[in-house]
Amino acid sequence: MYACPNCGAGLKFHITSQDLFCEHCDSHYDPYKITKDKDGVPAAWYETTVYTCPYCGGEIVSEDEEAAAFCSYCGGSTVLTARLEQLEKPARIIPFQITKEGCKEAYAKKMRRAFFSPKAIRSEECIESFRGIYMPYWMYHVKSDEKIRIDGTETYVSGSYTVTDYYHVSGHMETEYPDIPFDASEPFSDRLSSAILPYDMSALRTFTPSMLSGFYADRANVEKEAYQEEALQSAREETIRRLEGDPELQEMTLDVPEEEDFSLDVVDCSCALLPVWFFSYRDGDRVSYAAVNGQTGKVFADTPIDPKRYSAASLLLALPIFLLLNLFLTLRPQTVLNLAALFLLFSAFLFRKNVRELENRLQNMRMKVKREKEEDKKSVLARIGTILITVLAFLVIGLYPLIFAYAFLDYLAPLAVLVYLIIWVRPLRKQQSALGTKAIAVSAGAAICMLLLSIARPAADLFYYGGVVLCMAAVLFMIYTLIQSYNLLSTQPLPQFNRTGGDDRA
Repeated sequence: MYACPNCGAGLKFHITSQDLFCEHCDSHYDPYKITKDKDGVPAAWYETTVYTCPYCGGEIVSEDEEAAAFCSYCGGSTVLTARLEQLEKPARIIPFQITKEGCKEAYAKKMRRAFFSPKAIRSEECIESFRGIYMPYWMYHVKSDEKIRIDGTETYVSGSYTVTDYYHVSGHMETEYPDIPFDASEPFSDRLSSAILPYDMSALRTFTPSMLSGFYADRANVEKEAYQEEALQSAREETIRRLEGDPELQEMTLDVPEEEDFSLDVVDCSCALLPVWFFSYRDGDRVSYAAVNGQTGKVFADTPIDPKRYSAASLLLALPIFLLLNLFLTLRPQTVLNLAALFLLFSAFLFRKNVRELENRLQNMRMKVKREKEEDKKSVLARIGTILITVLAFLVIGLYPLIFAYAFLDYLAPLAVLVYLIIWVRPLRKQQSALGTKAIAVSAGAAICMLLLSIARPAADLFYYGGVVLCMAAVLFMIYTLIQSYNLLSTQPLPQFNRTGGDDRA
């Protein structure tokens, strides 16, 4: 705690006045003039209290004893262990610009659009739990100073001819990117840290520990080399964008080879603390996070779906649609069956896409993902086959008035669904949990029943409507599975930090 020189009470950083403020005597102080230097502490280091969660291992730095009440990362209501520790000073800091009230307003505004989210994460109690945390970021300084040569083309119409001019663009390029940020905290998810960017880096100030008064801070525990390649790639993309935006080159289409790196080099990398309003919501063994940029107010939040709210809203929407269709449309039973097959096919397509995304995210947790430039040939062929079958199924069902005038083609819609499911049942079984396997099995069973009905063509309409009911039950099961998968995507398992690398990186 930094004591007020006037009355001895604790000082806190005041966001509005951007200085240290004493609530007891209303005094204001310059943060750079208030220090508590300790004997034996090097000038490049500072002494502070580090709180550690006994459950997940998450650590947070604070001079406030209230930090020991609960863990910001796993949401556990437990007493955190505290210890004094000397930490290396970050080079720079952006002080908080958005107050807690401003943070709560920005979050509440965003959550008003998240109609299907659980009521708990929109409650006043949950919003009140936002903490102001300074998150560490590595600031990469990337620079290039070299001669370049790039090919370009310019196409235009002259009379009845289309003319293409070819150019060789050469010159001297000097470019510099002083602050490319990547988060340096293991507990702070890369997904969150990138979502709340950008910050106005012109507001960076020299770090002094007193600016942390009244707030919390995380420590940099990710090696600075972890994001060096990403920083260079970001600088390369920005260089291309600037070249394409040059007034003399705007009319051209530039051909920049993928291997062209413009001789970009990381000339420096320093740590800076950036302001984030942060909270976690724990539901069983899953945790949701929300982060608000403490400078701009930009919000990113995990928004899982409440199945009950979704079901109620879907029912309210379905009833008037059903009544309208029943009043103005008359469909024969086989047509209804084929339309049900369309819904099943669409649900299967969404399910497969969602499961792949879920599996990729689960596999990439706590490990650095290398971007693969080439895909396996079998995988490419399988995707092409899936696209063709999907297009065929939509054409067959969508062009019903023309195609299904021939009765023997009525079975093509459920057959397309069945083939689609067979193609993807093997990779899904390898990737997904028992819940995903059940969804595939239920959908395949419904497709088989529809196919048999289309081939047998029973005289009684009751059989067709029974097939439709079975199909829609499979669709509902698919939707339920999608909601479960989405909730897994939008939440995270309870964290366990071993302090050996960075989130999603090492």
